[in-house]
Amino acid sequence: MRKIVREYRPARPGSFIWRWASLMTRPVDRRSPAVKAGEETVKEVSDRSNERAIGAAPDMEEREELLGLLTNTSIFVGVSILIIGGLLGVGFDALTDGETGLLLARVVGVALSAPLNALGAVWAVRWAVARRDLARRRQTPSPASQPGVRDLAYAAPLAALFGTFLALV
Repeated sequence: MRKIVREYRPARPGSFIWRWASLMTRPVDRRSPAVKAGEETVKEVSDRSNERAIGAAPDMEEREELLGLLTNTSIFVGVSILIIGGLLGVGFDALTDGETGLLLARVVGVALSAPLNALGAVWAVRWAVARRDLARRRQTPSPASQPGVRDLAYAAPLAALFGTFLALV
């Protein structure tokens, strides 16, 4: 029986993961010496760092760092939104009859926080695989460590589960 092996497929400029990674690395890229000197734009520096991390010939250490950044920022923003939604709910409870605040907190949690935390959980698995690849000193990354648009499909059941939990709490 032959083993089916998927090949590594690099992320393309303009793809979902490319845009998300550019958004997350933009604050760091703005402080680049090339940007400060006016030699390059923030987009050029961001594209270059994305190419090194998730492009055709990725640097394994930069890849692991980028996946860690994506995971941590997604979960941090998701939890922050959940906290802000809860605080808004408490504020509206104090100002209104009490049902509006609870509904607001639930809607914010289900609509915004649950999808981001689910995506962070999917990226956490990819980050763990990237760390394993780095520890094994692989030259090319495992396909399981390559983030992409299919992560949204993987995150959908988790988002539904998180959203159900947040709606019932």
